[in-house]
Amino acid sequence: MSRSSALFRVLLCAVSAILLLSTPTMAATASHVEPSPALGTLQIATGPDSSSDGYLEIAPDDYGSWSSAGFGGGGDGFNPSGARGVQEVAFTSGFFLFNPAFGQRELLSQNDTWQAVFPPDTTLTRTVTSPLVASDTNDDSVNDTLNSSFSVGGGMSLSVDLTQTVSSDTPGVSVLEQTYVITNNGGSANVVFVRVLDADLVWGAADFADDEVGTSMHGAGQGPFVFQQEASDPGNTAVTISGAGGDYFGGKHGVEPEGGPPPYNFGTDVDIWDAFGIPTTWRSHIAGVGYDKNGVSGTAPDGSTAPEDGFIGLEFPVSLGSDETVTITVFHTYGANSPAGGGGAPPVPAASYQGVIVLVLSLMAASMAFLLWRRRSAA
Repeated sequence: MSRSSALFRVLLCAVSAILLLSTPTMAATASHVEPSPALGTLQIATGPDSSSDGYLEIAPDDYGSWSSAGFGGGGDGFNPSGARGVQEVAFTSGFFLFNPAFGQRELLSQNDTWQAVFPPDTTLTRTVTSPLVASDTNDDSVNDTLNSSFSVGGGMSLSVDLTQTVSSDTPGVSVLEQTYVITNNGGSANVVFVRVLDADLVWGAADFADDEVGTSMHGAGQGPFVFQQEASDPGNTAVTISGAGGDYFGGKHGVEPEGGPPPYNFGTDVDIWDAFGIPTTWRSHIAGVGYDKNGVSGTAPDGSTAPEDGFIGLEFPVSLGSDETVTITVFHTYGANSPAGGGGAPPVPAASYQGVIVLVLSLMAASMAFLLWRRRSAA
């Protein structure tokens, strides 16, 4: 066998291996999908000891949303630094999907009580294709990771693989990391995901009226983030949302932004739903602080009204080409008013194997040309 033939065979095997390793694996076709676990029955936690500072437990659904046990969900619980004990944090925390150009929207949540807040809407549909599966990745006998898959249909065709993991690397601080790998099976689309957290923090008082919202992202170089915390113990009681997103907001009930209506209402309400995303006058705004500024609202900023409900959100705009895959990672940092997770550049498409193949084929052609040149030169 000639050198050129041997080299060609080696390179051909390399291309085959790259194709095999790079092509997304397809799950075996099943006659049915196993039912999702009942809301709140599958929980992940940072460890076995709920009395430790920074302990975090969450029972999200297949779409990465959760809500208070009193509002039809499994809830979350956090134990901040100090002798405070575990308390529920979120009244609701959910991921919304909007396609504003076509008037399409969906709350990615299995909570029927929450879904009933909104008028009936059939512009998009959601389906769990692989229910939650829990695992213990650090061998502490407590599940810390959940994996699930779902699809969005109706006006578009998306397939989503979701991984949710809790961890605690800093005393008193824990992080929920949610990674959404989104594949567009239809035509190109410009969509917007919005994570909204309606926290009701009660460590400082028996109700949530003394919560405050804020940001310190400007000049921090950590990407966009926004937090909610107890005014009486800032930082330790904070929950921060961060990620490679766009606009943020921090609202207190009754405050109308300087740019005009709508005023901030309750955290679990219809304003974002009606606006197909963050309302224009809420973008990059903190109640009592203003636009594009660092600061905190305080417990009762000018214009706020009872019950002084506070809530925060972060937007993730995504341009999806046909057959394109992007990854969105959302971080919830408990116990700090800055990200322990991440920020950074906007979501970008995942690398495709076609580019790798083109590179290898180009190298093959160059190698063959070089060998032919050498043979002719030696002749």
